[in-house]
Amino acid sequence: MPHSLKMEVASFVAREYLDNVNLFHGCNEKLLDSLSVLLREVQFSPEEYLYRAGELATEMFFIISGSVEEVAEVKSKSNGEKVERVLGRGKGTGDLAFFFGTRHIVGARASKLTGAVCMRLPREEFLTLLEHFPDDEVHIAQASFV
Repeated sequence: MPHSLKMEVASFVAREYLDNVNLFHGCNEKLLDSLSVLLREVQFSPEEYLYRAGELATEMFFIISGSVEEVAEVKSKSNGEKVERVLGRGKGTGDLAFFFGTRHIVGARASKLTGAVCMRLPREEFLTLLEHFPDDEVHIAQASFV
């Protein structure tokens, strides 16, 4: 498939997910279209982890269907987890740790009832692409503090 057609199809399918992530609001359309090509669909079984607290952020996720629970470890007698928030279709998770290349503060797992289908954006490819859009890199960094 020609690259231009691949870009057009990817943009049509994935842009709604990128448009819902605060970090990408106001970014160059060409950057968003290029990011769309990098997204890959991945399925998570019920209660399967997308990432765990303390892991280095190497990718971020956009929820296509189902839901994802962001969970924090609870240090108590039970040593369980507390659901911090539940994210549904169109939302992104792991974005701040992803952008800054830090460890996740909370974990994220697919819902017990539905599991989740997500689009995955790999950090290494994102950073390579971002080199061609220095103004957007500054914009994303500023948006992360809002």
